[in-house]
Amino acid sequence: MSNNAVYPFTVNADRYLVANFVQTFNVVTSASPIAGGSTSGGGTYNSGSSVTVAAAANAGYTFVNWTEDGLVVSVLASYTFDVGANRVLVANFVPVVLVSFPNAIKQVNQLDLLIKGIAPGTFSENTRIKLLYLIGPTLNALNQKDTGTACDLLDDFIRQIRIARGFGELHFTEYYRLFRNVKEIQQTLNCQ
Repeated sequence: MSNNAVYPFTVNADRYLVANFVQTFNVVTSASPIAGGSTSGGGTYNSGSSVTVAAAANAGYTFVNWTEDGLVVSVLASYTFDVGANRVLVANFVPVVLVSFPNAIKQVNQLDLLIKGIAPGTFSENTRIKLLYLIGPTLNALNQKDTGTACDLLDDFIRQIRIARGFGELHFTEYYRLFRNVKEIQQTLNCQ
């Protein structure tokens, strides 16, 4: 009869009216770190509504994932869900560290490349960063020697790492060692 909370009408007979209420939930979004980027899509929504939150990275950062209470809920920058409870979502970003390899690419075998390089910067304990390898045409030339298998490393290779400790020896899938403000990286890449 009416979608308005206030419903005026003329009484000319007995009326039995029922007020129906819709449960609403709050969706709160934030960025971590704040300098990493921005978020959108937060607000108050009716129960069961489809909600899309979005994250956009600032220059020098890249989006990693959405988390809630520390648990990953999506790795997509645009995350859609049906709201059924209050949600507090954090968009996580990491800084991008550029690594150059002027003459440090070596073909180990038909598929693997050994890459060494230097990533400048100071890396604190538990810092997450994404290394962007600006390899350029050298890797293209090496890849052309392959049997034709497509390799996603033709121009750039992006690797996200988590620094387990501060200064000293670091252990990841590959081998990393930190010398004061410079991290030396040795890594084998598979182009299968």
